[in-house]
Amino acid sequence: MRKKNLGIKGKTKRLNRFKAEPKKAPNLHIQKRDQEIIRSVHNYKFLTGEQINRLHFNTSMTAVNRRLLLLFHHGYLSRAFQPEILGRTPAIYYMDKKGYQVLEDAYGIEVGRPVRVKKDVTLQFLSHELAVSDFFIDLNHRHHGMRTREVLFWERTNSNINTRVIDKSQSKTTYIPVQPDGFYAVRDKRTGKVTFTFLEVDMGTMRLSRIRTKLIGYKNLVTGREVQRIVLSAMSRREIDLGQSKGGIKVLFVVTSPKRQENILSLAKASGMPNLVRARYLQNSSFIT
Repeated sequence: MRKKNLGIKGKTKRLNRFKAEPKKAPNLHIQKRDQEIIRSVHNYKFLTGEQINRLHFNTSMTAVNRRLLLLFHHGYLSRAFQPEILGRTPAIYYMDKKGYQVLEDAYGIEVGRPVRVKKDVTLQFLSHELAVSDFFIDLNHRHHGMRTREVLFWERTNSNINTRVIDKSQSKTTYIPVQPDGFYAVRDKRTGKVTFTFLEVDMGTMRLSRIRTKLIGYKNLVTGREVQRIVLSAMSRREIDLGQSKGGIKVLFVVTSPKRQENILSLAKASGMPNLVRARYLQNSSFIT
């Protein structure tokens, strides 16, 4: 198999894994694929080298890691590591300052508040973030080239979809925060119907009482006017016209065990929303939706 030219000149040996060393790193000329990698990291928020390989390279991880190491040392990407349990852990990439400039120059993307990662970041947090990224990678791969369905858009949690709703079960005015892990739309090419889905990636650590409150929040969101604002905002920002297409709203919980799936579906039924909520579990390293 012929090795792909990644545009790397010089050696990348003995560079610090944790601290950027731009003066020691070989020269780097930003190529089109580097711009695409940076844009993906921005969209997905957190990506491992293996995920970036699936998105942009499809080659050996040695070559991919070499390129990503240069983007890190030259300040385009930053990286963190999951707390070590057994042996060496892979790097997890997120945006750095020069990467934002690439987004503006190459794509005209104006970025708001940069992503920041605390030094004492937990394994639970990073595992959750990577699971969200993995879901959307899988979603896009499965729908690519499909004759019957297409992904219109997807986005990670952000200020456009995060909101709060009034808890109608309380006598006093009480608000429930609704902060999905993501939001996406899939169109059925045969009927034109568009399904908008709020994504919740559940790692099994949240108490069921909190899940119940979260479900109530989604129920009040979907039956109110706020959901219309979220949908219209998402479509207008991408200049997508629904036309006469009919739409539907769903909430998808991605879980890690059949038992958790059963519990969430039971809570949804008890909350009077069995047709709104779906729960699927991770099986064979692929999200089933």
